[in-house]
Amino acid sequence: MTADLTVSSNTFPDVGITWAYMPTAVKINETKDLRFDLRKDGYGTVEANLTVKLDDKIIHNEKITFNEWYHDYRYRELPITFNESGAHNITITITPIGTKDRNMADNTKTISVTVKEAKADIEKVYGLPYNNILKADGEYWIDVRYNVSVPSYYTIKINTTKGIQIIGDSEKTRYTWRHGWTYFKIKAVDISNNESISIEIFDHNNKLLANETLTGIKITDHPVEIKYSNITYTNSSANLTFRVFNTTEYDIDRHVEYVVMIGEQGRVLKGIEYLTGYPHGCIEQTTSPMVASIYVKKYCDQNNISTTIDFGSNVNNGIERLTTGTNKPEVISSYEYAWGLWGASYPNPIHTGYVLYGLTTAKMNGYDVNMTHIENGARYLVNSQNDDGSWNTGWTYYMRDEYSSNALITISLAQTYNITTNETLKQEIFNATNKSVRYLISQTVYENNIYDLGFKAWALSEAYNMGINDSEVKEALNETIIAIGNWKNEHKNDEAISLFRGTSSYSVYGVASESIAVASIGCQKANGIINNSEYGTLNSMLINIYSRYGGSGWGSTKSTGLALRALTESGTATNTNNIQITVKVDGNEINTITVNATNPKFVGKYYNNTLLTSGKHEIAFEFSGSSKILCGALVSQTTPYSIAIKSDGKDYIDPLAEDFNLTITTTKAIVGREFNATFTITNKATEPIEVGIIKVKLPKGMNYTNMTKYMNESYSISFNSTTNETTLYIYPEIVKASSSLSITIPLNVTEENANDIEAVFYPMYNEETIAPAKATTTVIPIRKMNVALPTGWVMDVEEKEDKTIITIK
Repeated sequence: MTADLTVSSNTFPDVGITWAYMPTAVKINETKDLRFDLRKDGYGTVEANLTVKLDDKIIHNEKITFNEWYHDYRYRELPITFNESGAHNITITITPIGTKDRNMADNTKTISVTVKEAKADIEKVYGLPYNNILKADGEYWIDVRYNVSVPSYYTIKINTTKGIQIIGDSEKTRYTWRHGWTYFKIKAVDISNNESISIEIFDHNNKLLANETLTGIKITDHPVEIKYSNITYTNSSANLTFRVFNTTEYDIDRHVEYVVMIGEQGRVLKGIEYLTGYPHGCIEQTTSPMVASIYVKKYCDQNNISTTIDFGSNVNNGIERLTTGTNKPEVISSYEYAWGLWGASYPNPIHTGYVLYGLTTAKMNGYDVNMTHIENGARYLVNSQNDDGSWNTGWTYYMRDEYSSNALITISLAQTYNITTNETLKQEIFNATNKSVRYLISQTVYENNIYDLGFKAWALSEAYNMGINDSEVKEALNETIIAIGNWKNEHKNDEAISLFRGTSSYSVYGVASESIAVASIGCQKANGIINNSEYGTLNSMLINIYSRYGGSGWGSTKSTGLALRALTESGTATNTNNIQITVKVDGNEINTITVNATNPKFVGKYYNNTLLTSGKHEIAFEFSGSSKILCGALVSQTTPYSIAIKSDGKDYIDPLAEDFNLTITTTKAIVGREFNATFTITNKATEPIEVGIIKVKLPKGMNYTNMTKYMNESYSISFNSTTNETTLYIYPEIVKASSSLSITIPLNVTEENANDIEAVFYPMYNEETIAPAKATTTVIPIRKMNVALPTGWVMDVEEKEDKTIITIK
């Protein structure tokens, strides 16, 4: 008998936990969802027990029924509230009922959770200028960087006092993992001396976690400088009074600058310091300090006068700028070069002549100058001369008139004649100079015009010394020296400034200084031909002009450069013994200084807001001896215009400060991305500002990207390798009366720090009112966001209304 045997086997389904998620760090008393997925693999209906434990305590128990399909899934969310801080374990277990599970390994999952108290700290608040001074009506971005202990939603709030308005949201809620940032926009409204901004951070239950208050914030409108000076020339101890005006509560800066100088040496050193520190933009502002440095260096060397000025660098930098740098010439041909006011732009004879005056002076004194530039410049002048011996110079405001322009070109050609070895060019220069001399002699120069008389004497002397020395030239030179002497004798006891008038581009101070200086140089140049001593009195007049109006130079760069040459041409300095001077303010000794022939100048600054209160004060200079010194005090108070104009110091506001202001606005700065800075000059005067300079100081980590992207103005750039700071000089040729001029420069930031851009505007030729207007804006770079995109995806970034819009395609 045969029996059929059937063997069967049972296959049990497998249940398990596919995945589970819970934040690994949560706040105490915070409820979070435990999320997980359960699954069954295998045919047949299966029941299973689901257990969830928090540490050893069961917090959830449930029977799960899976259907008979091969794959079946169940998703669960379980809210869990954590009431105790510290480390905790959440254990999920699923156990099948009545079946044997094939894989027990995935039946349990454990998640470790750290429960923390919610904490926050404010790492940094950016956005205020470094001195906490806001400009009225100015808008600022306040950037808040903060840290939190656990990931969650946090609310950041900004509160301000009444002088500061919040633009847009005053609170923002952000989900923050560990480090966060946000920003707010504010506007300074009312002039104030004590405003504050507070930042607060709250958790989702509105519990305050952190706060920081920024105090001592000032709001000012356009700041102006109130200046009060008292300077005297004395041979005994002097007590001078000075005033501090009742703006002290709002003063941004307040100090007394005190100065002591002896002889012409002190004036010379102070003048060359002013000249070399001036922003050198156009060819004149490059040439004048260069030539002055040459003569002042010889003067200091011959008289053992101590100074830290690097004369060699001043001269060599000027040569580089004029030959191969920012003010290099236009190459008309391989044999002709010509210069305009800013170098290669719009070349003309007077600017070419002025450059040659500087380059030839440097070459004659041993500096390395490529003769190609000098000789090619001279050829341009020879070839552009008119038949009557003159040049069509134009730019009369630059040299003040056609006569002095032609005389300067003649001087430059004569100096070129003395150094060139090209015999053909030498003869051409001789012929051109001879024609020019006849033209200058033929022109009428009035006896009270010592500016043109001085240039005439100077040009004829140079021509005479190069061989154009016939009787007509000598007689004309003699008559010119006599005319200068007559003017000197008539006016030597007069107040020199009253003898001159200003022009549309020069103040009377600069006109007087430059005219007397040129007359002195002309007389000194003629002295070997026509013996005279007129320059001694003229130089004394220059020193007296400085003593009455001084503090820096003799006006513009050109007038100061010529004054310095006049005072140092002979190379002889007055001998002076040591003088020890004690300086006191209101009886309090602030310094003891020594001046002598080798250290003839001292300038100090005294800051003491506690003692320098509003009212009258006294500064004393105590010394013994018979030497005559110049001593004095200049009080400077920088304060909001609206406060200054209502104060008793309103008549002492720097004149130009009332006529114009400078503001800076920027778009949002993001690290590694271009943003724009716009500099706006507002000229409220009824006269235009002709030829100005905007000096823009960029801090470390910030630079320009394309200077010509939005503007056509001339510019130059200076980089300080020690501080890694870049300074830009921009030269707008005119700011029309009662109008504004805006200049935009694209910039870039490479460092994630708040930085200040400081800009200063100088009208180039208005020496009496050459005080800068300052504007400072703080750039807050935003951390650059890096986004990893799948292959083929594209991200577009657009800046719009101070927002960054990101589109991913």
